[in-house]
Amino acid sequence: MMSETNQTTTTKRTFYSLALVAVLAVLIFASVNLYLSMQQQAAQLTHSVAPNEAIIEPPVPEKQIVENKDESNSLPEYTKMEAPQAAEPNVSIDVPAIIIPPLDESDIKIKQVLTEFYTPQLLNLIVNDDIVRRVVVFVDNLAQGKLAQKHTPFIKPLEPFTAIEEDILTISPQSYQRYDPYVDLFVQIPPKQAVALYQQYSVLFDEAYQEIGYPDKSFTGTMREAIDLILATPVVTGNVPLIAQSVTYKFAYSEWEQLPAAQKQLLRMGPRNLKKLKAALKLIKQELPPEQQVEQ
Repeated sequence: MMSETNQTTTTKRTFYSLALVAVLAVLIFASVNLYLSMQQQAAQLTHSVAPNEAIIEPPVPEKQIVENKDESNSLPEYTKMEAPQAAEPNVSIDVPAIIIPPLDESDIKIKQVLTEFYTPQLLNLIVNDDIVRRVVVFVDNLAQGKLAQKHTPFIKPLEPFTAIEEDILTISPQSYQRYDPYVDLFVQIPPKQAVALYQQYSVLFDEAYQEIGYPDKSFTGTMREAIDLILATPVVTGNVPLIAQSVTYKFAYSEWEQLPAAQKQLLRMGPRNLKKLKAALKLIKQELPPEQQVEQ
């Protein structure tokens, strides 16, 4: 009985041992298969990214390249940052300074400057002494409708005033033509240059203006008033009837005879000359600077 029991026990132990060996064998086999499978996958991955093999990318279509270029060119220029450049040294330009002579010594300089704009024939119509003072006195009187004959800056016409006596007494065309060159003095010089020349020597004109009793007023304002009076002068076309008075003449129509002396003299220049003078002075007035208070 004892021997049968021991035999049964031995048999069970042998069965259990064999079963354990079988399980271990299965685990070892599975582990080996799993390891080999992992090694094979790793080898495949390593082969796909081998450093010695070139990676070929699909070519970019030509159309896409052109579009990319357009997009890069469409960027605003202000996004490009440029390196700051070194400042260039200041280069001084020598500009000849305008030397303003004293008022008493200004005649030669004024005539010299005017030679740049006028022919000798026209320059001969301008006096040679006290040019600035004469202009100031003449313009000041002109602005008031008066004629300062003794202070005119122009040489008087050599030809005398003449009239034609037919059915009525009228001004002759030859009398109008006497003033053609005087009007050219205002027409031939460009308005901007005329005003620029005046501004360069305005200190002399203001000084002469102060001498005749205007210490706080700029001469430019008086010049404007004189131009306005000329622009307001009526233009008379056709025959201009006259009335003889001993050695002088007067206008037959009262509306002309009642005009200021300065405007009556403008009528004697003739309609053609008066129109040209008005056109020139209108442009000059537009270029004149605003009137300013004279500094003491």
